[in-house]
Amino acid sequence: MYNITTGQYPEFSQREIEISELNELSKSDLNYICEEILARHGLIFFKEGSRNLFSTNNWYTPRNFKVDHLLTELEKKNLDKIYSLF
Repeated sequence: MYNITTGQYPEFSQREIEISELNELSKSDLNYICEEILARHGLIFFKEGSRNLFSTNNWYTPRNFKVDHLLTELEKKNLDKIYSLF
């Protein structure tokens, strides 16, 4: 079940993040945040590393091959900002 408060970076699903905040994070952290947002919606990861990483979290339930339609507008905005840094 989708829960906006789960994970290491729940604020990325709760409020709009400023680019200045993102600039303080490593590329590795930014990648993790993107995957965490998708994992909250139950994305089934094809990459074994991502699948293994999130499978250890009791809040992660893989159930969707696509989650674009499940993302909130806020999550889409934050993901777009993160993607622009790659």
